[in-house]
Amino acid sequence: MSLRTSLLRTALIVRSLAAPTTISGGTGLDVWINSLTVVTRTWWSGRVGDGDYEDAGLTLSPNPDVREVSSREIASSGGLYKPKDLRVGHITPYHAGPPAGGYTPEQLAPTFAAVRPRGEPVREVFYRVEGPLAGEYERVEGRFGEPFEYVLVLRRLNRSASRP
Repeated sequence: MSLRTSLLRTALIVRSLAAPTTISGGTGLDVWINSLTVVTRTWWSGRVGDGDYEDAGLTLSPNPDVREVSSREIASSGGLYKPKDLRVGHITPYHAGPPAGGYTPEQLAPTFAAVRPRGEPVREVFYRVEGPLAGEYERVEGRFGEPFEYVLVLRRLNRSASRP
């Protein structure tokens, strides 16, 4: 096992202390109180927002650090970030076990074939936050290049009343 893998295991345990419950089931500090679920919605009609759908979700554990981006981050983003965007940080990258843990970029930002046969279901990915910053969000940016932390930047979805 590499030093990085050992440190990722330790980071995962330490990060779980900030959540309401630790990964071992104990009581945490309860300072990261927003949970994040990566939702993949399959629309059976072949069009997003039309007809029946089915959701599959991946809830991150432990809870990541979710907060609004700062005015400094907005200014330095070159127009990419806007007020009320969320920064989701302290997501531990995947590492092999024992025990294995963390998440891959594909789990955090699923991708699908751009071209599909006519009539095939279409998939939509969004992020559901529960807690004080609750809502459904889309990904603005995913930063997966750091060895010890992945970061997502999310923007609230504007869904009409007729959509779920």
